[in-house]
Amino acid sequence: MARWSSFAFRHGFDLGSNFHDLRPLGTSASGLVLSAVDRRSGQRVAVKKLALRAAMSIKHALREVSGVVLTTVSSVFITSYKIFDDFRVDDYGLVPAFIILAVTGFMFSISIIGCCAILKQSKIDLGFFLLIILLIFAAEVTALVFGYVYKPSISEGLYDSAYDIFYMYDGYNSQSKAVDYLQTQLQCCGLNDYTDWKNFRWYYDHKTVPKSCCRANEPCSGTLEPPCMLNTGGCVNKLQKLLQDVLNFALVFILVTAIIKVQLCKFTAGSSSQYRRLRLLRLVRYWSLDSGTREPLLVSCRREQVSSSTGGT
Repeated sequence: MARWSSFAFRHGFDLGSNFHDLRPLGTSASGLVLSAVDRRSGQRVAVKKLALRAAMSIKHALREVSGVVLTTVSSVFITSYKIFDDFRVDDYGLVPAFIILAVTGFMFSISIIGCCAILKQSKIDLGFFLLIILLIFAAEVTALVFGYVYKPSISEGLYDSAYDIFYMYDGYNSQSKAVDYLQTQLQCCGLNDYTDWKNFRWYYDHKTVPKSCCRANEPCSGTLEPPCMLNTGGCVNKLQKLLQDVLNFALVFILVTAIIKVQLCKFTAGSSSQYRRLRLLRLVRYWSLDSGTREPLLVSCRREQVSSSTGGT
């Protein structure tokens, strides 16, 4: 009884001495007014349910978009590592990217659960979906921590490993292909600058730098003079900057999506409570005003209206 009284008061109803005497606050019990109240309450329920479903659908769409972006960022990060695989010495920098890929794959798979929860309006499904969102949030926080912890390891040892590879350059082996690809893609030459080639065996033998040091569309022979024909910037700094930029973007995006996940958890919990409230309101609307039967309220109001218009005959 107390639960019904609290619900009726919150939604503008007065529960009289009789439990079945349910009438709007501040109005008479005439059938015309009650019929209008019933229609308005029915419209409010329909609008609220439609708004909730639309909001849940938008939420799933945003999660799919974030999943696509996360997958793209992770793939670019891993690809950047794999392309310059010969120049790095620490694999732990890939941990955040692999965590992100696992999370995004999981996000796509649970979309089905979210859609079913919307269609069925199931409290259990919504609760399970909330738990999954929390697990995804925990995984993203883990990726964020790993990224910041192992961020310095990307640069550690990079110069030494790159020096060994540049020194073994002969124009034919796998190290030579890696150096040429690096210098072509990053438009760089040498480790710190183009003069570093003077310390490598290739320059001792040929007195030139590799053709991959030449600027695009320039008639370059590989000689150090004039330097305007060469990419004079060093490769180590550019490679470090590339990997750091990709990782920084991934970490920022993880942080943003983690914040979004927190908001989704709040929204999902609120949606479950709102669905229960709407179902309870629908039960109240269909409770009879006079006999306590489950006869629709609108029909009862129309009967009173017809009776009053005919003079009670």
